[in-house]
Amino acid sequence: MKKILLLNGLTAGKDYEIKPFGATPQRLIAMREHKDFAGSMLGPPVSLVAEKEGFVSLGSVQQLIGPYQAAGFFTQRAWAKDHRELLIAFLSACIEAQRWLLNTANKQQVIDLLATQYHLAPEIAAEDYEISITHTEGFAKDAQFDLRGFENVLKLRAEVEGQWGGHPPSPEKYYDPSFYQAALTKAK
Repeated sequence: MKKILLLNGLTAGKDYEIKPFGATPQRLIAMREHKDFAGSMLGPPVSLVAEKEGFVSLGSVQQLIGPYQAAGFFTQRAWAKDHRELLIAFLSACIEAQRWLLNTANKQQVIDLLATQYHLAPEIAAEDYEISITHTEGFAKDAQFDLRGFENVLKLRAEVEGQWGGHPPSPEKYYDPSFYQAALTKAK
């Protein structure tokens, strides 16, 4: 968010104040209740609910700053090494779940799950499905890690937050693809 605001000439502490306020659903509630909470990063399906309520989208992260690895699983290397088979089984299950989600034969079941789990109106759940499942900015095939998106995350943290003296480290410092590759082989 800081980078997006910076691209539009706004500086943290000078032009706006960041107020950390929980996960996405809680941020929408806060914007409803506090008119001085002027903006937030919201992803689907909460962003769809916000738009239906009259909030205005300024664009997606990918449109505004490029590829972005927004979610992932993290552990320490020592734990991963000591629990290799467990980690591979977990990642394999994630890949299989992602395949099930992306299989169009399961479309109505996925929409029903979205509606139930997120307490969404059926039309919002269907719209979320279209954005998250069929759109190129949605879920990645086989739950693939977006290395370019992760590089951009590191670059943004270095540039905007000043981490690593302003010079982002190589993604390999944090990402070891061998566990995913083993899980991909194991997935059914």
